[in-house]
Amino acid sequence: MSMYEDERDDERDTAASVSHKSVKTPDGIELTLTVSPPDDEQIADAIARRYCADYSVGKALQAAISDRFDVLIRHAVDAAAKGAIERAMTATRQKTDEFGNPIGEPQTFAGMIGAQVKAWQEETVDSYGKLTRKDSYNSRDVTTRAEWLVKQVGADEFAKLAKDEVAKVKIAAKASIDSAIKNAVATAIAGLVAK
Repeated sequence: MSMYEDERDDERDTAASVSHKSVKTPDGIELTLTVSPPDDEQIADAIARRYCADYSVGKALQAAISDRFDVLIRHAVDAAAKGAIERAMTATRQKTDEFGNPIGEPQTFAGMIGAQVKAWQEETVDSYGKLTRKDSYNSRDVTTRAEWLVKQVGADEFAKLAKDEVAKVKIAAKASIDSAIKNAVATAIAGLVAK
């Protein structure tokens, strides 16, 4: 069978699938309707349009479901994490040595944090706030970190107050000097005029 015979068979199949229908209207006019099945291109176009419509609706629905799922998961994880954190903070722990023998009293996590903060505040520091140790001769100026912090905050506050007070004194002194100069000039001019 040649290529031309295949084409003719296709044409015959298409011609056979086309249907003609004659209809008479009430006015007596005869209409002939020709209906042909869609070709491959029309079918592919219809399928593509339907798929795109389903895809966009499906994608929007999938995004909405995914967002809601994320919210539900986040709430569940937050609730579980909150419970785990509360249990961890209130559970007591026993400090041990390198052999696993208990040392001291059992403490909660919050108590351990408090103890660490207290130990940090009680460390000795030099005048620059750097960690140092007291020597046996007390030749270095050392204080606890808490005392050093209080001094720093106090010094800053004192410096601000002193600066404000110096500014007030400058303003008052300037006003006093301006007044004295004006009075001296007025007296000198009055003395010259009187002569």
